[in-house]
Amino acid sequence: MDYFKAHSGLRVKGKRLRSLMNISQGNYPALRDTLKNLHSSGELKRYPGSLYGLPTGQDDFIIGVLKVPSRGAPYILNESGERLSLDEKELRGAIHDDTVAVTLYPQQREGMPDARVRKILKRGRNRLLATYQRVEDTDWAFPELEQIKRDVILSDLGGFQPRNGDVIEVEMISWNDEGDTPEGRIRRLIGSRDTVEYDALLIADRIHIPIEFSPDALADARAATVDKGPKREDLRDLEVLTIDPVDAKDFDDAVSLRELRPGQWELGVHIADVAAYVRKDSSLDKEALDRGTSVYFTRQVIPMLPENLSNDLCSLPSR
Repeated sequence: MDYFKAHSGLRVKGKRLRSLMNISQGNYPALRDTLKNLHSSGELKRYPGSLYGLPTGQDDFIIGVLKVPSRGAPYILNESGERLSLDEKELRGAIHDDTVAVTLYPQQREGMPDARVRKILKRGRNRLLATYQRVEDTDWAFPELEQIKRDVILSDLGGFQPRNGDVIEVEMISWNDEGDTPEGRIRRLIGSRDTVEYDALLIADRIHIPIEFSPDALADARAATVDKGPKREDLRDLEVLTIDPVDAKDFDDAVSLRELRPGQWELGVHIADVAAYVRKDSSLDKEALDRGTSVYFTRQVIPMLPENLSNDLCSLPSR
């Protein structure tokens, strides 16, 4: 209830609320039951589209993720999948991919915005790819994604010495919601757009592929072990052949062949058992879920799991 009271007018589905409140997937059933109980007691109202909120009257918020297209007006897709156009002058400092609460204009007219942003509920990013420029003794970062229309003042160069035109990765210090210029620091100096990793980093920035793992996830990976219980069989004495090509980014498929008795052969198909090393609801599990898969580029891969798992424990390279 405290979250709803702090965001008066909020209407939201249970799964979206779980994300906004950073509740783990494993605790979602408890959240769902709590919402149902609060609805039954009358403390929350269930609106059309399975949206929960306080019974607040007419000034109800609609929740959605802000999208800023290259051309045309910004908009959100609400919880019911309806597209609502937004007043570009009333974004209140929100940027592309932020989760926002909006209210509808009382009178809906063709060609006019449907709604305006009232609150920023969750920032879509805290890092971005940008071009460095020093302008009149001020260090600036100009976002590479054209959908992000707010330039960033760099208050900390992070010990780097970028040149005008260099590509940098910026970590945000403050978005300064109400009109002030956002502030950030250089986290990484990438350099020229001709560098091998530039295209991969740009795509990762565009579609929110995390590049690095948190300290907690890395700690989980370093501590990973396999349960050698009765359901697992040690096959390391077999002669097993990796079947992935030499230039593969992952080695996770192999075969073996052994004679069980005269005239009877067993063909073994071996696939790296990634799940055996990832504890459910751990930091590593959550970050792997967020990535969904490893992402492959021509000369680079962004792995779903840290390198000591993806290239070693969960890998089947030739020895």
